[in-house]
Amino acid sequence: MQVNNYIDYNGKKLIIKRTVKEHQLKPGFDQRLLKEWSMSDLLLKKDGIFYCCETIQEANIISEE
Repeated sequence: MQVNNYIDYNGKKLIIKRTVKEHQLKPGFDQRLLKEWSMSDLLLKKDGIFYCCETIQEANIISEE
């Protein structure tokens, strides 16, 4: 299921791109494939649900005009 919620995790802001129930996945599935498929850089798991998350990078000022 696609969601677009935001959470704070370990001092970082994350976008939750997708959630997947653990029972929908084969035992021993490759987490790298789930990250690639959801275009996420972090997987979190709570209460049998995987949260596919993308870290929000902090903005850098390149030059002031």
